Amino acid sequence: MKFIRERINKLAAELMIKSNRRALCAWIIENSIWLVVLGALAGFLVLAEDVWNKDIMDGDQMGYAIISSLSVIPGMNDFARAVTHLGDPATYIVMVLIMMILFRKHHITRVIILNIINVGLLNLMLKYILQRPRPLGPHLVSASGFSFPSGHAMGSLAFYGLFMYLIYLYVPNKKLRWVGMLLMAIIIGCIGMSRIYLGVHYTSDVLGGYFISLAYLIVYIRITRHYYDKQKEDLHD
Repeated sequence: MKFIRERINKLAAELMIKSNRRALCAWIIENSIWLVVLGALAGFLVLAEDVWNKDIMDGDQMGYAIISSLSVIPGMNDFARAVTHLGDPATYIVMVLIMMILFRKHHITRVIILNIINVGLLNLMLKYILQRPRPLGPHLVSASGFSFPSGHAMGSLAFYGLFMYLIYLYVPNKKLRWVGMLLMAIIIGCIGMSRIYLGVHYTSDVLGGYFISLAYLIVYIRITRHYYDKQKEDLHD
């Protein structure tokens, strides 16, 4: 009887561990998007603390050394200047005007416009609080204002990241959908690297911009989806 009782207790303990593991896995899957938000916020705060304390970051020098080594490629300066313009406010305005013509669903246009306004204001606020000067090295393009977090990094991830989400929702062809999403991701990455290459931002400026913009964008998408669900204009329609 003792042996049977021990086996039952052992089996019950194993079942509890397995059920706890299942529950943990289910919880992680269910809340994975918010774990990404927390991770992005944590990454931003770590960088922001170093900026606030005016610490010298080895990653900044390393990142610039790696990316600036691409200057050996012919025409790289012109390419970087062209790519960085994809993250200019003027580019966003032109693209929004095009979207207003292409999209018949006006609530999508409103979501895009409000997204750009929000991320722009958030960037200005963070730059005003942290007030990090731009790199002292040679600048291949003109840039003004403070450095951290990068406005181009924040804006590109918020703008093209939202487009990536819209492509995922509205493009029915699977291959075209993934090609479009990959293109948006490449544009986001290239804009960030161009800011480092052109000497107007530290590597941590770009990473910080990506981190905080990713957290913002996820929350923004969740809020707008909830709002339009209530308004019977669900973004998934």
